[in-house]
Amino acid sequence: MLDRARVLVVDDESVVCESCRRALSEEGYEVCTSTDPRQGLEQAQKENFELVIVDLKMPGVSGLEVLRGIKEKKPRTVVMIITAYPSVETAVKSGRLGAAEYLLKPFTPDDLCSKVREAIQTGGDRTPSGARAEEPALAVTQPPGVSSPAQVLVLGAWKHADAIDEIARSEHCSIEIAYDAASVLEKVRAGQAEILILGLDVFGKEAHDLIHDVKEVKNDITVIAALSNSSQRFAQSARSAGILFYLVEPFAKEEIKAIIRGAAKKLPFSGKASCPI
Repeated sequence: MLDRARVLVVDDESVVCESCRRALSEEGYEVCTSTDPRQGLEQAQKENFELVIVDLKMPGVSGLEVLRGIKEKKPRTVVMIITAYPSVETAVKSGRLGAAEYLLKPFTPDDLCSKVREAIQTGGDRTPSGARAEEPALAVTQPPGVSSPAQVLVLGAWKHADAIDEIARSEHCSIEIAYDAASVLEKVRAGQAEILILGLDVFGKEAHDLIHDVKEVKNDITVIAALSNSSQRFAQSARSAGILFYLVEPFAKEEIKAIIRGAAKKLPFSGKASCPI
């Protein structure tokens, strides 16, 4: 019975714990909370919970350490990582350690309840060894891979465009480079883009306007934005802008590969895509 499943929320911010407790309790879950990561880990190891929600950045003990400790003692417990400071590296590490979900703040009660319900129903999509079959790349969910090459469109005035071209081709993606907003829109209208990659710092407000216009033409297009630094404020604005993934400079080739793989797995979505940022 999902409606009486036990859930533990571990977050050093009491307001987050209370928000999660309220939302999940209204759905019928039995919810415990802890603002102390060490106490939360001890509780998760001693008691039986169907799912544990763990913040990534906490003082003293990180969310990844809590995740590791839970999986060592209770490998069948489903764990969801939540964070306002995402990166490809922590998403991949979370997946390798057995996290079922990687949910980005700020999220709505509906976002939370939907992901909790899915994670409990699927048991975290575990393989027999307890690890996820696929590693996340800042995506909240892991849809099936696409059978045909992903169509990637890069705004070419960005300094990393050539590197993205090389990396996307190594991932067997079909790639096009456009050098202005008009060309981007033309290719999107022609059905030549499923993923759009651009540098947010370089194009600034024009980039946000372009993303809006692109979404008007193709609402389910996946947008990857790169920027020099990330913040919760950006995460909030990114959600409204329709950005599904982002890279924070400086980034390595493996990070770009990982995020392109993750973006490609979002392509089967139709209609309005969900935004984990």
